[in-house]
Amino acid sequence: MNKRKYIDAVIGEILFPLGFDKVKGASDWECRKELINKKNETIILSVTIYKHTYIDALSMQLWSTANGHVPKTLKDLPGCEANYGGYITYNNDEEFKEVIALMGKVLKDYGIAWLEGAIEPVDDDYLKEADYRKLYLEHDQLADSFAERMNVNIQDILLREAFDVVEKVVIHGAEKSFKEMVPLFLEMSAFLAKVMGKRRKYEWRLEEYDKRLSCYLYAYNLAGTTEENIMVMHAIEAGWGRKGNGLIKKLIEMFSLPPDGYVPKSKLKS
Repeated sequence: MNKRKYIDAVIGEILFPLGFDKVKGASDWECRKELINKKNETIILSVTIYKHTYIDALSMQLWSTANGHVPKTLKDLPGCEANYGGYITYNNDEEFKEVIALMGKVLKDYGIAWLEGAIEPVDDDYLKEADYRKLYLEHDQLADSFAERMNVNIQDILLREAFDVVEKVVIHGAEKSFKEMVPLFLEMSAFLAKVMGKRRKYEWRLEEYDKRLSCYLYAYNLAGTTEENIMVMHAIEAGWGRKGNGLIKKLIEMFSLPPDGYVPKSKLKS
């Protein structure tokens, strides 16, 4: 039996009339729909049916690129008892058909309503494309502005010391709103990148993933032959959400520190 064609006939029959298109060349069976929400953002709604890596079992995932929506799998949706860690097992073609039929019922009864409710973001507390563009275009000025406000010299400060400066600002801003913190998220990210840039070549890039634009920091090794994506702004934002807890540790891991020459204040002799 051609299992993909069978899924087309059952699940596709539900989704295709709603404007969903099958993703060609995907390793799993997936249908997507693109639309514009009230914030003029391009949103992708997706339904994916995927097989377990090691056994004959299927699961289904619903997701949206609108901010704040957690993807739903079979174990999250009513009317479907997943019997293997979020998957439903099958032993032959007939049981496969039964699993797909059940997924179709769950999709009709609950899934479509969830997708329609996941077009708008849950809240407004997320970085917008305009924020990422500002970081990309003005990162040098943003870094200097932050350094001036904090009365530090980018040429003199060590990266590990710069983490301490950022941590203090994050902790101090714990009670501020997300909207109030956004300009600081941009400045602190640019600041850390510029301090790192004294030792490692780096660049900011605007990249699009699933119709959402973001700005990423790429740093090169000392030989300039390899690069890594350092999710610095996301780490700072998450650290603010935790009131600074674990931020230093996360930054040290991301930037592969401590650098040579840094002595923590706690170990300095009086």
